[in-house]
Amino acid sequence: MVKRTMRFLKNVRKISLICLYLSVPINLVSIFIPTISMKVIMIALGESMLIAFIILTFLFWKCPYCGKRLPIEIEKIVENNKELYICPNCSKKITQ
Repeated sequence: MVKRTMRFLKNVRKISLICLYLSVPINLVSIFIPTISMKVIMIALGESMLIAFIILTFLFWKCPYCGKRLPIEIEKIVENNKELYICPNCSKKITQ
């Protein structure tokens, strides 16, 4: 059960980071668009991606053991050729 949860957690984290990394350039590009209607569409798209990042992070970026939120930057160690993350709250190892 925890292994399936970790795959889900990893995929959600990738999607949320993609939303974050795309929202910034979309909002920056929208500054240089001359037409108002296209500018509004680009700003709305960028802001909705930023909101999606925030929602996904707060809802799903949690430790599968203790259920507390994980920090954005989490400590990673390599043990037996596997990447392991350590929860700062319960100190349990989270495998991928």
